[in-house]
Amino acid sequence: MFLDHTNLWIGDINGFNKYQSEYHNEKNKGKAEFARMGIAFSEVIKDEQISSVSDFQIGVDTVYHQDLKSLIFIYEFKAEFSFANQKIKVPGGKHFTPMNVGGAPIGGYSICYLRSVNVYKPGVAIHFPQGEFGMLFCPKLNHNKAIVIKEKDGEYFAKKVWELYNIALEGIVLKNGFTFKYIVNEN
Repeated sequence: MFLDHTNLWIGDINGFNKYQSEYHNEKNKGKAEFARMGIAFSEVIKDEQISSVSDFQIGVDTVYHQDLKSLIFIYEFKAEFSFANQKIKVPGGKHFTPMNVGGAPIGGYSICYLRSVNVYKPGVAIHFPQGEFGMLFCPKLNHNKAIVIKEKDGEYFAKKVWELYNIALEGIVLKNGFTFKYIVNEN
């Protein structure tokens, strides 16, 4: 029996074709492979013609861990945001005018992806500041579903994860509706 393993994919063939076209697109040449993969997946998710693919994209990379002397999975941390349409008054001079990311009354959103820094409890958390909650995905705690934690502030969300589950998180969170802050809990 002969199997052709050059044409295998998981999921929607249209999603696969879109991914391939974006991954091999000339504009992405010269970028690191992980970045090209992320861009391609993002374009598939954004494409409304591919109805079977949507929602969140969480990148996972493999890196060599010196202490463990083996390859491990490392989740990507990032923040996504869409500013609401708003008028901003610029007073002039050296004054800063913060732009609010938004929320239900005016539109706009942000999504903050954090990762576990503990290689023995790998996981990822997604915080939704405008929804005032976050979700922790950690197979060591619950491999069937996310753990939901109600908390408006991303930094306090990460602290609650540490206090409740002893999982230190690293990532970028939204503070006060307009400041992004890099955090890393104690491990």
